[in-house]
Amino acid sequence: MPNASVIKTPLINYTNDGFLRYEFLIGIDYDEEVEKARKVIVEAISKVDGVLGGQRAPEVYVEQLATSTINMRVFFWVDTFDYRKDDLEIQSDVMEEAKKALIENKITLPADILELKIYNEKLPIPIKLIRGNRNDKEK
Repeated sequence: MPNASVIKTPLINYTNDGFLRYEFLIGIDYDEEVEKARKVIVEAISKVDGVLGGQRAPEVYVEQLATSTINMRVFFWVDTFDYRKDDLEIQSDVMEEAKKALIENKITLPADILELKIYNEKLPIPIKLIRGNRNDKEK
């Protein structure tokens, strides 16, 4: 495209509609029902002020069967022309509501599982058992 065309011709941005899609990943336990978790997330984040509905309603898809979790990708849209609330604040609220809703519905959000491999089985493994609260004073 010649430089003269760029300079002399007005530029029209047809994608400047003010809508922005955000996404994040959340993992649930392998024992959980994916469809139930999906519905819980969609219902919860649809109520967050600033999240759009209709054709731009939130969506949740299984993205990955990871080591410790079934990872679900959550999509939602915001209107960037609506200045009542910052986009990042909406994103933070959405993530918090998704987490709270899953916990309230007793859907487990497990931590990563760590597997230890011991290659020299002849060496002893030092193990120390601690009973009680770590903050308790020794008696």
